[in-house]
This record gives sequence, C-alpha cells and structure tokens, in this order.
Amino acid sequence: MPQKPLTLTGDIRLAHDPTIVVDAGIWWLVSTGPGIGLRKSTDGRKWQYVQEIFKPLPESALKVQPNAKNLWAPDLVKVGARWHLYYSVSAFGKNRSAICLASNKVLDPSHPDYAWKDEGIVVESLPTDHYNAIDPSVAKDDKGVWWMTLGSFWGGCQRFRLNAAATRVDTSYQMSCVAQRPELPHAIEAPAFFFRRGWWYLVVSFDFCCRGSESTYNIRVGRSRAIDGEFLDAAGQKLSEGGGTMLLDGRGQMAGPGHAMITTAGRTDYLVHHWYDKSVPRCVTTLGIRPISWTRAGWPEVDRDAPVVDPAAVR
Repeated sequence: MPQKPLTLTGDIRLAHDPTIVVDAGIWWLVSTGPGIGLRKSTDGRKWQYVQEIFKPLPESALKVQPNAKNLWAPDLVKVGARWHLYYSVSAFGKNRSAICLASNKVLDPSHPDYAWKDEGIVVESLPTDHYNAIDPSVAKDDKGVWWMTLGSFWGGCQRFRLNAAATRVDTSYQMSCVAQRPELPHAIEAPAFFFRRGWWYLVVSFDFCCRGSESTYNIRVGRSRAIDGEFLDAAGQKLSEGGGTMLLDGRGQMAGPGHAMITTAGRTDYLVHHWYDKSVPRCVTTLGIRPISWTRAGWPEVDRDAPVVDPAAVR
C-alpha cells in the first residue's frame, strides 16, 4: 500500500511548478515566481524560503519578454561540475516563449562560489510555431546524450536532443511529439522525465491549472524503454495519441494537483507537485511530496488523499 504524503511545514505555499533536487543532504526547491523562488529543507518536511534567485531578471529572459515579471517552471539538473537551471519565459496563453538557462557551481547562496551565469536561450517558440516552449525537463540517457521535453497545448509536449554541453538544442535532430491530446482544447503540459530500472517514465499534467478551487489539473504517466522512443500508458495507448495512466487527481480539500516531477532521496522516489488547498483563504498553490510505491509491473503508485499541512504555512 502506498505511503501517505509527507506532512509538510514551514514555507510551502505559493510553491507553484516545483522542482526538487537533493544535494549533499540538503533538499533544494525552485518554483515559478518573481525571479524564481528558492527554498531549502534538511529533511524534505520543514521548508524555509531562502530568496529570489534572480534580481534583476537575466538579460536572456528580457530579450524574450521585455515586460516579464515571473519566470516559470524551472528545472534543476547537474551537468558536469555545474548546476543548470532551465526556466520558461512566456505570457499566459501565448506561445511566444523560450527556455533560458543559467548555471552555477553551487546552490547555496551562502557559499562563496555562489553566482548564477546567464547562459542564454536554449530553445524558443514563435506564434508561427505549432508548439510552446515552456515547462522544460532535462535528462541524460545511458549513452551520455542530453534530452529535453517541454510544452503545452498547441501541438502537445515536444522532445529535443541537446548538444553535449546541454546548453542548446541540437538542430541536427528532428523535434518529435512525446505526448499530446489531439482533441480540443489540447489540455496537456508540464512533461517530466524519470529513469528507473530500464524504463524511462514521463509524467504529464492533463486539463486546467491556475483556477483555484476550480482547477482540474491531474497527473498522468507513461513509459518507454528508450528516452527517444514511444511512451505508452499501462493500457498500451500512446501518450502521443492522448494516452496517460492516472497517477493523481483532485479530491477532498485538494484541487488540481499537477506540474509534477519525480526526485530521489536516499532509497525513496518521490512525486513532487503543487496543488490548490481549498481549506485556506484564496485557495493558494501548495507543495505536495508523495513517496512512490512501484508495482511488480513497474508502474508508480501514490496515496491519492489530500496532504496534511500546517494551515498557517503562508509566506
């Protein structure tokens, strides 16, 4: 039976589009917001807000959207000796968007080597394109090749191969659709890769975010033997043709769980996501962390109850 979600305390509200990495025993969380919010925890349960990562916003972001205020859906990946922070620059409902990159030797702002370097635009989309360059997820395959998946609505979630430094799209590789919903309104976004025991998993969010208690976001999953292969759900349906096995949906006080990723701490894999808490004023986004159980057939399962949180945990 899946374990209950972690009971979280501290600064866990407004943690929209969360990504978590564990480095030297410290859990670091980045999320959508002004300059990208940075949080930390020593145990994954009690969270502390640290600071905005970018003040002012990087030049690369302002080239894409000169009036940008928020940076969206960051992804943190260790590439060689540096941390890569991929993030989205866009406007709601528009596909004039880009994935930009900044890098740093360390994640701790108190470290003397802490300094983010603007690495420029990795990939972008224009109003004439059939995809939307938001919501990046980056991973390296067993051959040492870096891949990125991204996207929402429009033509669905796309897959790109990156260069050896994981700083730009490899234009010699044909972009391909990894997941989509062919029917209107094409409500799919926030793809994220995860590898386990010979399988690549892809989690995606179906339906609608950002509507408070009316949010209908839910988390689906598929898998493939190869990161550049066809992802199928548990029933054998292609994610590129609308498939996706339900992993987590809204219930009780929890509305719209979504924008998920999977991280590992110790021997446990965790589903990290945001959700809307109907029990508090304004029904703000809240962090959720759920231990994953794996079936004999190799599919992830989580307890689907609403998490227990501190009602006063509002920054």
